[in-house]
Amino acid sequence: MAGNFTNLSSFNEAPRLFDGRGNNAFHPAWGATGTPLIWSVARPSPRGANLSELLPAARLVSNDLFSQPLPTSAADFGATQTSLNLLFIYFGQFVTSDLVYVETNASEAFPTFLPPDDWARPYLTALPFFRSRHAVVDGRRAPINSNTAFLDAEQIYGNTAERAAALRTFSGGRLKDSPRHGLPFNSAHSNSCGCPVTNPRGLDPSALRFGGGAAANSNLGVYAFHVVFLREHNRQCEALQLLYPSWGDEQLYQRARTRVVALYQHVVMHDFLPKLVGPLRAYSGYDATVDPSIDTFFATAAFRYGHSALAARLKLSGPDGVDEYAPLRATMFTPIDDELLEPALRGLMQSRAQKADLQMVDDLRGFLYSDKGLPGGDMAVDDVQRGRDHDLPLYNEAREAYGLDAVESFEELISDPATRRRMAELFGTISQLDAYVGMLAEQPVPGVMLGRLSSRAIVEQFLRVRDGDRFWFENANADGPELSPEELADVRRSTLGDVIARNTNLSFAEAASPFLLSASECAADGSARSYVIDLDSSPSRRVQWELQGEQIVFTVTLPDDSWIGIGFGATDGAMQGADIMTVHLAGASDAYGGCESDGAVAHAFVCDRSAATWEYQSVPVPLDTDLGGTSDLALLGVQLVDGIAVVQFRRAVGAADPYDKSLDRTVLATFAFGDGGFSYHYDRFAKLNLDLTGNAAAEASSRTERLRLLHAAFLTLAWGFMVPASILVARYGHHTSWFVGAHVALNLFAWVITWLMYFTAREFVVRRNASTHANVGVALLSWSTAHMLYTILGKLLKRNAKRLAARVRAVVYQVPWGVIHRFSGRLLVVGGAVQVFLGAEAYKRVTGEDYIAVAYIWYGVLAALVLGVEMYRRFAIASAEVFILAKTGKRPVFPLSRQWDWHLFLSHVWSTGQDQMAVVKRRLVQLLPGWKFFLDVDNLDDVSRLEAHIDRSASVLFFISAGYFRSANCLREVRRATSTGKNCILLHEIDQNKGGLTLTEAQQECPSDLQESVFHGRQLIPWHRLSAYQMLSLRLVAESALAKSPHAGARLTYKSEISLSAIRAQRLSISLFVSERNAGASEFIDELHSVSKGLTRAESLASCDAFLLYLSRQTFTDSNADELADEVRSVRKVNARIFMVHENDSDRGGCPFANFFQTTPKDLIDGGLFHSLASPVFPTPHRELSLALAIKSLNDKVKLPVLMRTTSSFSHPALERHRENSRDRALSPIRKLHLPSLPAIPRARIVQRWTGGESAHENV
Repeated sequence: MAGNFTNLSSFNEAPRLFDGRGNNAFHPAWGATGTPLIWSVARPSPRGANLSELLPAARLVSNDLFSQPLPTSAADFGATQTSLNLLFIYFGQFVTSDLVYVETNASEAFPTFLPPDDWARPYLTALPFFRSRHAVVDGRRAPINSNTAFLDAEQIYGNTAERAAALRTFSGGRLKDSPRHGLPFNSAHSNSCGCPVTNPRGLDPSALRFGGGAAANSNLGVYAFHVVFLREHNRQCEALQLLYPSWGDEQLYQRARTRVVALYQHVVMHDFLPKLVGPLRAYSGYDATVDPSIDTFFATAAFRYGHSALAARLKLSGPDGVDEYAPLRATMFTPIDDELLEPALRGLMQSRAQKADLQMVDDLRGFLYSDKGLPGGDMAVDDVQRGRDHDLPLYNEAREAYGLDAVESFEELISDPATRRRMAELFGTISQLDAYVGMLAEQPVPGVMLGRLSSRAIVEQFLRVRDGDRFWFENANADGPELSPEELADVRRSTLGDVIARNTNLSFAEAASPFLLSASECAADGSARSYVIDLDSSPSRRVQWELQGEQIVFTVTLPDDSWIGIGFGATDGAMQGADIMTVHLAGASDAYGGCESDGAVAHAFVCDRSAATWEYQSVPVPLDTDLGGTSDLALLGVQLVDGIAVVQFRRAVGAADPYDKSLDRTVLATFAFGDGGFSYHYDRFAKLNLDLTGNAAAEASSRTERLRLLHAAFLTLAWGFMVPASILVARYGHHTSWFVGAHVALNLFAWVITWLMYFTAREFVVRRNASTHANVGVALLSWSTAHMLYTILGKLLKRNAKRLAARVRAVVYQVPWGVIHRFSGRLLVVGGAVQVFLGAEAYKRVTGEDYIAVAYIWYGVLAALVLGVEMYRRFAIASAEVFILAKTGKRPVFPLSRQWDWHLFLSHVWSTGQDQMAVVKRRLVQLLPGWKFFLDVDNLDDVSRLEAHIDRSASVLFFISAGYFRSANCLREVRRATSTGKNCILLHEIDQNKGGLTLTEAQQECPSDLQESVFHGRQLIPWHRLSAYQMLSLRLVAESALAKSPHAGARLTYKSEISLSAIRAQRLSISLFVSERNAGASEFIDELHSVSKGLTRAESLASCDAFLLYLSRQTFTDSNADELADEVRSVRKVNARIFMVHENDSDRGGCPFANFFQTTPKDLIDGGLFHSLASPVFPTPHRELSLALAIKSLNDKVKLPVLMRTTSSFSHPALERHRENSRDRALSPIRKLHLPSLPAIPRARIVQRWTGGESAHENV
């Protein structure tokens, strides 16, 4: 109902009041809340004080008459036959919650005591019962109805202004809902009015739902209708807001409410009541003399028919054809999951309702609101006892009051001898029969569900509800909110199926006839190819068919002077373009020329028609012969008995002419019927998808099975193998050169396969959100896609951060990309494991094949593998080296005093420092056993307590990287540490490609008021990623942290430390040739000589062990560049060794190694000058270590065979191999680094890898 309607501003918007008052201008209280139930027919005289003593106890009536065993198999489910489904019964309960709610008085207890031999006696002695809250009218009790008497959808909108306001969002006219668009939970926010919510089980109130009525949680079926109409209201608001953008919240709310109430009234009158009691007389307008108030007999007896029509189990039908069953007792007033909405609706539409008779399932009759399988309340007792509490007339009195003849005997009422006998034993004579019992014992009126007494009472009540409502949607003279002509027409065209389909994931075909069983559920004989459909819930209107080879035999039952039409393959979802067959029982007539006729037996006609050229509501639909086709129906026979005819005819499965539809596949079938001559059916129709031959079902089943197997294989491969493997690679292979590529490839392939899983699932899963497995699958797909996009975005932003605006760059630096990536990946692994188990469970339900144990074994193997690797790592860590005191050789023990919880607080900015801080903490934990380090990822529970954690730390380390001084939390930590005099340690990220910055840039970023306290007098410790230099940085950090310990000022060492003293102790004899044209080389050889006296300066190239090439900012750029290049060429020509040193100290002319690819002559680069790595030399405090490693590297170079020092050009294959092996051994002082042969790598790639302020050695 969202078309381009007439401008609604001209229509009255005065809303009906929530409490119903003022609906009737002359009698404002008629139909309002809080008014007594009335007697719309003659009220019986008082029974007398002792009459109740003459009636049998309500529990005896329940046990002897209403007992029905719980079904023990699916075949027993809903054993008593009717063509209506359970959704019809629950809709009746939904309507009841709109019309009637009689509260009880807790001070008037009237328990029902159980007989001594009662089956529940070991657990219960009495059933609680409280009399109804009442008023005194004419000296007699009159129960009070807390609801309005109008069909005003108060179960959706509430019947008080306070409850109605609590249900609203006050934004766009919408009602509050849950995250999955169900009813909101009963929280203080949702239920802001503190309105009552029925909770007979005493559950946590916040677990229940809050709706317009107190009983919204009564069961899953009623809750489903609450959700459907809530969604319809919000959908109407969205449609109106698009049409009228200027409307405010109140106008949108009231107009949407008007539309929904009108739609609801139409559904009750035209979809529901005709199937329950038959069609009502036509509406003739509002009658102010009609009191719509609820009748006592209607509320207490007639409209309680549904209690006996409920089945013992609630079917939950998944979109993949998997059905589950929940006991009825488990679905009543319990927490409801919105995920079950579609399965519940689908299951209720597929489940047969029981008859409204003297049988009630034990879930209601013996286990009402019970827990743990123990006996509970008895609905039959409540129904019988409530009738006596409300002073209902006895059965025959009620019949006479409603204008029906009295029943003379039990034999006239009941055909079953055993039931007659039990009834006579209980009540003695029929004059003492309770009205509720007698009403249910009646045989149903032909064509409807109920007997004459209950039908008469219900019809009388709903006519008064309709005719006495000034705001009825069809009242053209209403003073209230009218509907425009377009809106009114749209309401009349709509059905409950339309409302369900557009507010759930059920298709329009699934919901086409929501109250009637589908063909497969109406199977006549259990055969897959023989079906029966009852139209209008009457056995006198029935369509059956059976496949016989290539023919389909149809058997149509219909009353005299009526017709039934069957259409196949409509193009508009109704009749347009359909291949139509009509059956007429119309007496002698010339109107059916061209149709198959039986002659004069019953004047039956079978017509082959086509709506290919048919126009809406035009009659008659043309015959195939009128359009140039043929009549392809063969009449087989007709039987006429007591005005009911059975007509049998056949047609071919295939199409015999252009106007026929082939029926060998699933086809949309439309059923319509009417009385008298052939006329437009209006709302007397039903539609559903049918597979008449079973071929489509077989093919679909085979295809579905193949897709299901493929889906399972994809799930196992992607989430059972690839994703866990990618995490293991990331965790245990990060030190290798291939782990990034493997990690990315595994995740990428898993992501692609997940999309393939989604598309295969869509093929065999009809609707989304139908099961936990489906929901988790969609969530995994969405999350993995977001994970991929987030990772790519982070890489791009960090790589191009310097090109971004300052504010954007600051945000980029603040985002903890790595932490979020790791956390997201771990969530995906857990979600994938859950999905594998859910998939195995779903596969078992569908196929019966159990792979759950295999899943457990697989994940057990993975867990064992991870556990083994972790144990090995921990053993390796335990045997790793630690810091010791250089003086004593013992570990530096640092007991914390009471004022401290942590030895060292690690302060960093997440965006550029998180990864390295994790490294720092991990290494320090290994190197300083027993020390405690605070890192926010591991230890921060509340960001507001940062200062407190600073106070509880002995020392504070500032990891200074890009964005550190722009972080509000980091500045909080800096200010607290400096203001309280903490021992502050500065660790400096120097790699500008990884968030590093220079000292000058760090000082510029630091607020001016903090520069003095942060940088003055403090050592700035550079942070390196190479193990040897990293160990020195960590040693300096640890030594600084000792300032607050008993070992303050002590020097630390470790087993693998390379020291100058060890170099000096070696007896080296190495001579280096230094070119005068190599700026800085002479100073550097002097520096080396001061470290090791065995290093001397050679006078000529011929007498040296190696040629020193000192790489600095001036190399190949100063005035001696050409001469130096010539010397290098000469050295390389004679195959002399070249020992390259890369200066990183900017004060000594240091520069990034990438510069040399711009300044070095091209022939030297192409000739492989930089195939050997240069030894990096860093400034203090890493200067000495750099010199020691440089000397060690030089010593390795000169340990080459004498043959390598020749100046001859002699060559031999064995010699060449030896040269390569020797060069590989001399590549690096760090033996763990292995580089591929560089000539095969494009130069552009080399330049990208050899960047930054450190040497090629470091960056590789």
